[in-house]
Amino acid sequence: MKKGFLIACSVFISAGLFAQSAKPKVLYSAANKTVKVYVTEKGSDKRLALTGSLKFTDNPQPPETEFSVFVDPTQKFQTMLGIGGA
Repeated sequence: MKKGFLIACSVFISAGLFAQSAKPKVLYSAANKTVKVYVTEKGSDKRLALTGSLKFTDNPQPPETEFSVFVDPTQKFQTMLGIGGA
């Protein structure tokens, strides 16, 4: 009985290990992609007005004096806590 139980357990464990084949991870790159820039200004007719587009480029680690926004592409939804006052 013990021998049959051990064989059954090893078969299930082996099947579980082989079933979890790792898929190769594809790294996301924003290089050469663009983003549209919209502006809303209080006291003007600009309400989500398209003002242009910017192109992403690869840069080294920014200095602490430069404003940066880091986006995690593995997260589908990200919470933002207010930007601007318009």
